[in-house]
Amino acid sequence: MPHTRTNILSPQVERDLRAAMLETYFVGKWAAKDDCDGSRAEIYEHVRRRFDMVRNWFVPWVAHAVDLPRTRIVEIGCGTGSTTAALALEAAHVDAYDIDGPSLAAARRRLDLLGVRNATLHQHAPERLLSTMLAEHPPGSVDMLLCFAVLEHCKHNERIDTLRTCWSMLRPGGVLVIADTPNLLTYWDAHTFHLPFFNQLSVDLALAYAGRSQRGYIRDALLGALAVSRQAGEEKLARLGRGVSYHEFELALGDVGADIVGDGFDPEPVSFYGVNLETRILFTYAKRKGLPIPPAFLRETIDVILRKPGGADARRLRPRDLDAIVRPLVDPA
Repeated sequence: MPHTRTNILSPQVERDLRAAMLETYFVGKWAAKDDCDGSRAEIYEHVRRRFDMVRNWFVPWVAHAVDLPRTRIVEIGCGTGSTTAALALEAAHVDAYDIDGPSLAAARRRLDLLGVRNATLHQHAPERLLSTMLAEHPPGSVDMLLCFAVLEHCKHNERIDTLRTCWSMLRPGGVLVIADTPNLLTYWDAHTFHLPFFNQLSVDLALAYAGRSQRGYIRDALLGALAVSRQAGEEKLARLGRGVSYHEFELALGDVGADIVGDGFDPEPVSFYGVNLETRILFTYAKRKGLPIPPAFLRETIDVILRKPGGADARRLRPRDLDAIVRPLVDPA
């Protein structure tokens, strides 16, 4: 039976989780020291913020597209297991994959502390991750594939390969869920460097300009990599996270508009994210220009559920008045 979405992180469990994160994921990292720039927020993120976020809006949102108690999920990039645990408390089973040993050690501790027994963690080298997943979950066999806050940390070719591989693994009627992924097309980089227009810059210009970021640990990580080599700097820039856009979905999967059964304008994500200026600008621009871009890709954050054609489940997007939700900007006189 699925668990109710009550607060299962008691003060004692939260303390134990914090200790587990510091003993695994944060060992040797800047955030293990409470006086470091941004460390308390980063630790809280891994201890409970994302777990609470997934429980409060993401799980109810996905539940409109799939019958979670009967759904077996494959998650790519599970990190320290916040999303894994939150979904496993509701779903039939979660197979969670990652490339980072300390992250998976933290995820194991989390699952143990929460009493989660229906999740399996897998670690594979980056160059073997997709091929191994495909061998373990043959084409047409998976109910739901999830990339939560993952694609922005991939290089372009990796994003294309990931989307295509995920789509091939889905059974007819299965869903591909992309969530909490920054949109390349918005003006403010709210995810990584906190600089205007940063995600729209070329690699050369981004590397040259990144030193102006006020996020010290992010800036220093990139500058440190650049001090090693230009190649190391480019790699670090990608791994720290840059935006994703609808162009890559079209290149990988073709026209996905008819396959969308949930997006960031549904009530659940709107209740969490709201509708900020970035979203209003992008939505208004596409509307005024008559651009045939699905609304899923017109938010500051991309949250989209794509259903693979051919299954028995014919559920589609819930009806909503997008203009009332977004309140498009008025054209200047």
